[in-house]
Amino acid sequence: MIFNIASSQNGCVIFKPRFYDTVNSRFVLSRYQRDTKKWFKDDSTLIVEVPGVNMLTDEYGKETFNTFIHKYIFIDLRNRLFYEYKSFSDTATLIAKYFQPDSIKGSTFNFWAYNSFLKLENTYPITDTVVNGVLCKRFAENKLLSDSVTKNDKSIYTYYVNCSEKNTFFTLFKKLTEVTGCPILYTTWYWPDKNLTIANEIEYVSKCLTKEELKVFTAWERNAKEHPIKE
Repeated sequence: MIFNIASSQNGCVIFKPRFYDTVNSRFVLSRYQRDTKKWFKDDSTLIVEVPGVNMLTDEYGKETFNTFIHKYIFIDLRNRLFYEYKSFSDTATLIAKYFQPDSIKGSTFNFWAYNSFLKLENTYPITDTVVNGVLCKRFAENKLLSDSVTKNDKSIYTYYVNCSEKNTFFTLFKKLTEVTGCPILYTTWYWPDKNLTIANEIEYVSKCLTKEELKVFTAWERNAKEHPIKE
C-alpha cells in the first residue's frame, strides 16, 4: 500500500494489513506479514520499520515461518535521502545511505508522487458508516483489471474518509484527501467473484514522540549531516 503525507506533526502510527477470514468472520493479519511502525517528526523526517520473514520447510513439506524487523530507514523527506540502520537506537550504526527521487527501495511507500492505481475521477460516494465509533464518509471505485494474469478481474475499492483526524501525517489516498480535506486511514479491496477482502489501516498510536524516540531522531539527523549523500 502506498502512503502519502497529509500534513505535519510528531508521532507514531502502525500500518495494519489484513484480510477477511470468511470462516471465522473477522479480519486477520495476512500470512507472512506483520504490523509495522512509522515514526514522524515535523514535516521533514521519518523513520519506518522494514519487515522481513524467515521461512523453513522440513523434510515432510511442513512450512514454518516467523516475521521480524529487518531494518529501519531514516528518511530526509525534504531532500529525499535515505539512511538504513539495523536497530532503533541512538547508538545504531549506519549501514547504508542513498538518494531516491521517488519511493523506498523494494517497497511500495511513496511520499511525493500520486498513486496512479487510485483514480479520483472514478470514485463515487456511497453510504456513510461508523468505524471504531467514528462516523466516516465513504467513496468507492470499481476496478476491472484485464491482462494475461488477472483475466478481467473485477473488484471494488472502498475509501473511508475520517474527518475526526484532520491534522495527520499520512493518508492512503492523497488526491481524495486533498479534495475532502480529511485523511483516508482505512481502505478495503473486495473481489466479489472470489469473496476475498483485503483491508489496510493506518492507526495512530501517538501524536508525540517519547524522549527515547527523540534521541534516535536527533542522533540520526546528526549522522545524516556527517555522512552527506552525493547524487
